Amino acid sequence: MNALKWIEATAADEEAVFALLGAFYEEERITLRREATRAALRTLLREPRAGRVFLLKNEEAPDEKPAGYLVAAFWHSLEFGGRVVLLDELYLVPAARGRGIGRDSIAFVRTWAKTQGAVAVRLEVNHHNKHAREIYLKAGFADDHRDIMTVML
Repeated sequence: MNALKWIEATAADEEAVFALLGAFYEEERITLRREATRAALRTLLREPRAGRVFLLKNEEAPDEKPAGYLVAAFWHSLEFGGRVVLLDELYLVPAARGRGIGRDSIAFVRTWAKTQGAVAVRLEVNHHNKHAREIYLKAGFADDHRDIMTVML
């Protein structure tokens, strides 16, 4: 896992992304709504205006399983003054952790978001994931001291 690089996923990568997604959801105790989640994934893989999915791949071994994935979705905010990238999901397989890849992944998203005309990157982190929270704070994210509230439609 030396030459890892974020590569934009395509429709052909759906199963690889979904396998990583399943591992992430289990680890983070997120309920996986298979059909709805798969439909949302397909949208991102086919409609670049909605956002992008990236796979962390070894450039020297392209047939090797990906070491992670991230989802960057677009939205528009009056508060922030325009286009915002939501770092919706970031997952690294256990073997890829503890080597600065998380920090580098955040830098990748920030740089990519700027190329997409975004004015901010936003994310959410589960309260129980204190390690991820520390990584995000060290990378310059601020705790907005807000609670996320959701109603499913």
